[in-house]
Amino acid sequence: MKIATVRLVAWTLAALGAASLCYAQPRPAPTVRVAVYDFVEPDGYRTHLVGRRAAETVCLLLSERGRWEVVSRPALLRQCAVEGAVAPYAIAYVQMFGHRLQAPLALCGAVRSCVVNPARGTVQVTLVGELIETLDGGGLQSITTVGSAARGRGETVALDELVDRAIAEAAGDLVAALHNFDPVTAPVMADVTEGKLILDAGRKVGLTPRAKMLAYRRQGENWSFVAVLQVQSVMEDLAHATLLASDEGIRPNDVAVLVAR
Repeated sequence: MKIATVRLVAWTLAALGAASLCYAQPRPAPTVRVAVYDFVEPDGYRTHLVGRRAAETVCLLLSERGRWEVVSRPALLRQCAVEGAVAPYAIAYVQMFGHRLQAPLALCGAVRSCVVNPARGTVQVTLVGELIETLDGGGLQSITTVGSAARGRGETVALDELVDRAIAEAAGDLVAALHNFDPVTAPVMADVTEGKLILDAGRKVGLTPRAKMLAYRRQGENWSFVAVLQVQSVMEDLAHATLLASDEGIRPNDVAVLVAR
């Protein structure tokens, strides 16, 4: 009897140790996918494809940041070509392409101005980026940035190269603004009432009221996007959120990812 009891205790302790070790391992987080669309071309400089160059630069910088998975630009442009879609994109196109490419985020935008002074060798570019969730086409964040470039003394450089430098500066600030918060994931603890949720994370990890989140559901080794949430109130370790859009509803253990403040 004593031997059996000792064995039972040993087995229980081993099981508890294995469980605690399992819970201590970092759980893989969902991967957020974003598609970066051509920006609207500026008046007065359209033939230089500044809007496309801005989108390519933003796409590259987002890829280097590594927080979001960026949809292949050739794949996106093929979809646009098939449908005859060009900037500025109708929201219906953005939603359709988001569904096809499994990208719940879209980054659209415009080169609001591209001011080139050939005599002085200066350029100023203003970019406006719009982060959109593609489930119901809601806007998450709007960002305006300005970049400038000038020829150095004695420097011989084409104006288009100065334009690229100005674009790179403005695009860098735009991408920094998109990621100006720590990445946060929060499991859904409970669906209190229809559309009202409790998240297992709060002020301590950086959640704030009005923050926008995408919810994902684990399906085997993969994650599927299921909902858009907005944080309503936060406590130290808990947050209350509202369901903004969903095709599949929300369940406990779904995981929400912060994408915009």
